[in-house]
Amino acid sequence: MVKNIVLFIMSLYRDDSIEKEYTDDSNLFKVSCKHTNETALKYIAWKLNQEQQQIDEIYAFISEQVRETSLDKFKELIQDEYYKDKIIDVPLYNNGEMKGSFKSISEMFDKLQAYKEKNPDDTVVIHVDMTGGLRHASMLMLALIRMLKYIGMELGLVLYVNFNTAKIENASDIMDMFTLLGGAEEFNSFGSVNQIQNYFDKLNSKKLRTSSSALELLLEEMRDFSEAIKVCTNYKDMTNVLSLLNDSLKIYKRIIKSKSNRLSEQELFFAKLILVIEKTYADILPKDNKPSSVPAIIKWCAKRDFLQAAITFYTEWIPVYLIENKLVIIKDASIEEECRKNKAWSNWQVSFFKNYRMSQSSQIKLEDVEEYELTYSTVRGLIESDLSANKILGKVKDKNKKFSDFLKETIDFIKKTTRYRFYKAVVNLSNNSILKQILRESMPKNENDFEVYLTRRLIKENSNLEAVVLNSVKGIEKNRVREIFDLKEDKKLTTVEKSKERREMFKEMLEKNIIETKLPKERLLQFVEEYSNYVNDWRNQVSHANSLAASRESNFDIAQAIINSVNLIDEKF
Repeated sequence: MVKNIVLFIMSLYRDDSIEKEYTDDSNLFKVSCKHTNETALKYIAWKLNQEQQQIDEIYAFISEQVRETSLDKFKELIQDEYYKDKIIDVPLYNNGEMKGSFKSISEMFDKLQAYKEKNPDDTVVIHVDMTGGLRHASMLMLALIRMLKYIGMELGLVLYVNFNTAKIENASDIMDMFTLLGGAEEFNSFGSVNQIQNYFDKLNSKKLRTSSSALELLLEEMRDFSEAIKVCTNYKDMTNVLSLLNDSLKIYKRIIKSKSNRLSEQELFFAKLILVIEKTYADILPKDNKPSSVPAIIKWCAKRDFLQAAITFYTEWIPVYLIENKLVIIKDASIEEECRKNKAWSNWQVSFFKNYRMSQSSQIKLEDVEEYELTYSTVRGLIESDLSANKILGKVKDKNKKFSDFLKETIDFIKKTTRYRFYKAVVNLSNNSILKQILRESMPKNENDFEVYLTRRLIKENSNLEAVVLNSVKGIEKNRVREIFDLKEDKKLTTVEKSKERREMFKEMLEKNIIETKLPKERLLQFVEEYSNYVNDWRNQVSHANSLAASRESNFDIAQAIINSVNLIDEKF
């Protein structure tokens, strides 16, 4: 149900007021009145009646002077109307002087908000008479209207009763102009075009046709870009959206220049903002048919507080950007294959920057294994070291009975079988065999033929039976390996320790010529450290900020950190 509220500042009633016949532009409405607010009320009631609706409440700002001299006389003027007892008044403090305005607005807002809360399922429409009050009255009303729209009230008729011409003028276009300006501000701050689009949609729905097809195309492309930011789209789709946006901007600028005489006054007013819009997008629009770079888009998002998008793009786009643009060159093809197996990240390049490690032997001094707790990392490192089961057993001694028994069983088993008898020998092992358990559990879930699986493994390991057995440990999920061998937990590194470790890993890969870079090496290493350090922390901070104030402060720090970090790998250094 629709509830119609009328809002106005009550004017003084003068005894010498002349009764005039007022009408509107259509000349269909005619009424004789002495008071401008009286005229507006009767006009609003007439308009609503045409839609089988009525005035439900009347809210009026009333100064002390009006209360003393005019309120009773005003009520007499409307004594024959159905809404005569519906006036709810709020004091216009200090007789409407500027210093009393905030208190008056706040009090009226509270009353209207209470009405809205009592009617939660109804559409509350505010109709405003802008005629009464002192010179700053319109400013007061504009502020209140903006506040009411924020809490979900809709704006209906906005009227000005012109005493000199005896005309009721529709001031809705002026209010809509402020909506358009607010939309431009919203766009400039947040990239949203909702207010601007709603403004023209509203006018077009009234069959006024105030927007050209070129403007509609531009707003559509602006909206698509805004949506691409919200959903954190991929880089390819983002560049397509920006390309279309760039084209629509060029078309619209040509239309403004060549056909301005055909545009509506509302669109001409909007066109004044086109330079602001173009300036907003300037850093990310394609230039010379070359799409905007990954660093440029990420920094643009960070500067404009699209923090979730900036973090997501930083996390997912930068590794791809570095590798596809050959700023980081991976010389070992098997690295990509291994990284593709990690499904925890959106692409293998992210997995490479976040998780890839060379043989664990580079992280553990094998001659000093006895100084380490036997953890998953040490076991994995030993297996990847290319040492024989016998040598590994010599290093771990009896630090872990289950792992030692597995190594002993492997050594004994290999002595007694050949590649041709391998499958049957495995099948004939007892169900308590750790070796048999390891081979069984290493088989991928999408395979169901154990013999075919072992045959394929033999081919891959060049018929090295011991390698088949030992490397099967790598095919089992980490926690399951820890469970099978009853291994100690790896030491949990702090975020800073992890980032330092990533830096050292990349440094070692550079030194061993496993990767190359066109970037200054120190810049790449610093970026790798920051990338590892920031990604998880940033996501947590944005998702779990303790308070709005803390969030704003930390968000500013994150945005600046993103910009600084991206600058390290930007080609324009």
